[in-house]
Amino acid sequence: MPPKFAAAIAALGALFLVLSGAATANAADRSELRGAITVSASVTGGGTLDGFAYEVTSPNCVIDAASQVTTDAGGTAVFSGLFVELPDGAPCLYDIAPAARAGYAVDSGGAVLTGLTAGTIAVVAPAVELTASTGILDSPTRNPEAGGNVLAIQCINGQGTSEMRAGRNPLTGECTLPLASQSGLGYTAPATPLALVTGSNELGRLTHFNQTIQRGFHNATLSVTLTFTDPVSGDVVTVTPVYTIAIDETEDLIANPANCEYTGPGVPNAAFACADRVAISGGQDASFEFGGVEVNLRAGLGLVDASGACGAPQEQVFTAERTNTAFCLIATVSEAYAVEGAAVAVTNVFEGADGGGTGGGNGGGGSVDEGAGPGAPQQLANTGAGSPAAAVAGVALLALGLAGLLLARRRSA
Repeated sequence: MPPKFAAAIAALGALFLVLSGAATANAADRSELRGAITVSASVTGGGTLDGFAYEVTSPNCVIDAASQVTTDAGGTAVFSGLFVELPDGAPCLYDIAPAARAGYAVDSGGAVLTGLTAGTIAVVAPAVELTASTGILDSPTRNPEAGGNVLAIQCINGQGTSEMRAGRNPLTGECTLPLASQSGLGYTAPATPLALVTGSNELGRLTHFNQTIQRGFHNATLSVTLTFTDPVSGDVVTVTPVYTIAIDETEDLIANPANCEYTGPGVPNAAFACADRVAISGGQDASFEFGGVEVNLRAGLGLVDASGACGAPQEQVFTAERTNTAFCLIATVSEAYAVEGAAVAVTNVFEGADGGGTGGGNGGGGSVDEGAGPGAPQQLANTGAGSPAAAVAGVALLALGLAGLLLARRRSA
């Protein structure tokens, strides 16, 4: 919340829950997302799969992870932690070259291994549910009067519960008003579980009971307990942000609404019934990471319209006298991202220069696994030259996958 709203006239409103990042990486910025290139080698004619080294370079992005990998016993080598995009949205490009290996003359096909990407970014739905929402109103106080005196709150009801009211009868000065005729605040939770979606989500409602009274409260705390569940893993996290609610009770003995303290569009003034203003601040430190997303809580206001729908958040809200006005506690969920890979298939030939290969033939063989990888493979033309020497034919499948996503910042090379 900007500092200019941190005082008694702080920015008003409902609760914002902002979830940002990726389902596969805690990244609020697309340029922080990382992908991977996986090399899966196969050998025809016998021989082992391990020991073939590959090196990755990039003409436009920094590589702060391992730049050289070697196939394991299963023939797999993974370049993990590769950035997917630059801050301007341009893709990071990568070139992969097989490293020299004693006893083998390697024919990789050259340029077909250049200009590769570490994946494509897709928007995914956040896998988070709100499973409990409660609010407790407490710590009522009054502001000083014009002369500096602080008058006592009278006829308080419901302190420390989800509905707190106060105020004496303005005609008699006695605590004779029924609860429904007192001023105050109330908190109502939504039906749960509530699956959060990208955009606006209602976490609860705060109602201002604006009645004609004397000696009510001007400020109170709202302690909200929100429980979120990851339906996939079953993990649960509970946060308890505390907000300060400030009610500016205006003078009502004004015949001309134009002379009320607050005027203008959206201010519901009437004769002898000037609108009050309500503010909510605090909760800025209630942030956490959960379900692969980053969650930040901050204050804002969203009025409930006549149809019961939540309006757009506003910086300030005014409530009509002798009326109950509800505000939505809104969860705003930003886009979450995930890296989804395509598959690129290319054939490499490893020729035995000194008989190191175990298989015979012309060195141009080998098969391409068209089904590997999470996406449809793109066959690239890569024809290795044949050789009469004994050869080991290797097929390298480069799949742009989801492996090894990291969070380190990337800067342009």
